[in-house]
Amino acid sequence: MALRDPPDAIILDLNMPRMSGLQVLSCLRVQWSKHKIPVILLTASHEQLDIVRAAELGATSYMIKPFDINDLLARLDQALAARKP
Repeated sequence: MALRDPPDAIILDLNMPRMSGLQVLSCLRVQWSKHKIPVILLTASHEQLDIVRAAELGATSYMIKPFDINDLLARLDQALAARKP
């Protein structure tokens, strides 16, 4: 669905049933190579390898659970503002 109608932003977890968040991010980046859709990863993983890989795949931000809702909203606002011409 997101590939048919790209959203303004995506908040994505790393641990999901069928694909990891990094796999989803990789697929999205290939599919949306011309779009700069912000992706915020929100996860319990503190693993440095996950953080580095997320950055390599173009994640806009990486947040570790538990998180502060105001921090998430601020990062989302910042990511959306950066997309505006």
